[in-house]
Amino acid sequence: MLHRALLLVIVAAAFVFEACGPTCKNPKAPPSYAADVFPTMVQLNAESEGAAKCQFCHSRKRVGATARGAAPDEANYDTYEQMVAVHKAAAEKVQNKSMPPAVAGKPLTDAQIETFVQWSICGANP
Repeated sequence: MLHRALLLVIVAAAFVFEACGPTCKNPKAPPSYAADVFPTMVQLNAESEGAAKCQFCHSRKRVGATARGAAPDEANYDTYEQMVAVHKAAAEKVQNKSMPPAVAGKPLTDAQIETFVQWSICGANP
């Protein structure tokens, strides 16, 4: 009887843990914005040709609906502060592949998606 009760507690704890959502896979060395997220997925630079980057549409340097890919004027990710303010919503959109949109160029790789999502889950470290 004690074993059955203990098993029930363990199973219930597993459900509660799973319900809490995804966890940081490497809390001792989580992805950082500066090293892992910004240069590969956000920053628009000379090497970005054909690559999907957040700043392709989400930058104050991009003016007009056509240049911004219809991104709202206030949705700019030119700084860490701007990105961290929306990191949870952005990670959800990156994970479900609604961002970047198909018209933005090559899609993010599975590894890039995982890095972005883990950056958010692990606390959106600078």
